Amino acid sequence: MKNIAKVTALALGIALASGYASAEEKIAFINAGYIFQHHPDRQAVADKLDAEFKPVAEKLAASKKEVDDKIAAARKKVEAKVAALEKDAPRLRQADIQKRQQEINKLGAAEDAELQKLMQEQDKKVQEF
Repeated sequence: MKNIAKVTALALGIALASGYASAEEKIAFINAGYIFQHHPDRQAVADKLDAEFKPVAEKLAASKKEVDDKIAAARKKVEAKVAALEKDAPRLRQADIQKRQQEINKLGAAEDAELQKLMQEQDKKVQEF
């Protein structure tokens, strides 16, 4: 019985000691960025991804430019009407000034609604991408 206890204690001691000895060999530092940048197939994969997503990205960029152009045109249109009203205001009656202001406000609201719709469509396209 004493021999079994001694053998068990010795086996347990060796098992624990070997675990500490091998722990030093298992510790390492890996720089994942370096590995990804220097992988042999990195350029091939990057080219494949570019070829796959480039047409869609170009469509999205063109659509964004179109929306931006429409926004700029709408702002320019409203600003032109405001400038014309400011120019003509001294010669107009108060009722005519208010009528033009209401027209400008309606135009601005309609343009804003249309632009919001376009922006929502653009956001939807981006999310689908």
